[in-house]
Amino acid sequence: LGERLQMDGPPPVCQVQCPAHEVRFDSTGVILSPGYPEHYPNLQMCSWLINVEKGYNITLHFELFETEKEFDFLEIFDGPNIYSQSLSTLSGYIETPFNLTTSGHQLLIRWTSDHGTNHRGFHIRYVAMY
Repeated sequence: LGERLQMDGPPPVCQVQCPAHEVRFDSTGVILSPGYPEHYPNLQMCSWLINVEKGYNITLHFELFETEKEFDFLEIFDGPNIYSQSLSTLSGYIETPFNLTTSGHQLLIRWTSDHGTNHRGFHIRYVAMY
């Protein structure tokens, strides 16, 4: 238990140019809001699908989370699509660090921002855990 898949070198940085959908197969990585560390743009919708080796779970380590409360939000699904069970919907200023862990080897993250106020967004590290 507690075994991790290892990669050589620094973890990859994932910065999607919205609108887009990015699929990741790496056992570890970083997901950033568009434009991070600057404020994210308005009217964004993008998503990341993380798919690691079967038998592993995915742990998200949130290092920063600052969005416009109730209007800009990050949805996290415990599976490959929006019909999978919701792990969490995050919005506003959330004290970090904190972690979320999936029940399986797939995870969908969906980011949405509206036309109004924007903030720094989010910085998330993920790792596959056995």
